[in-house]
Amino acid sequence: MCHTKIKKITQDLKVINTATDQEAAKDELEKFKIKWDGKYPTIYEIWRQKCEGIVPF
Repeated sequence: MCHTKIKKITQDLKVINTATDQEAAKDELEKFKIKWDGKYPTIYEIWRQKCEGIVPF
């Protein structure tokens, strides 16, 4: 994975992590899935499974 893609993915994950509430985080996670799941499905799956522990609420 090139540096540019890592940076873009990290930016999208940050949006999830800084969401205003749990519901907003789940919405952002679904947007992440639409954008990245085709190429990097493992990232989405890990965040989906661990969302409550990753997103600080």
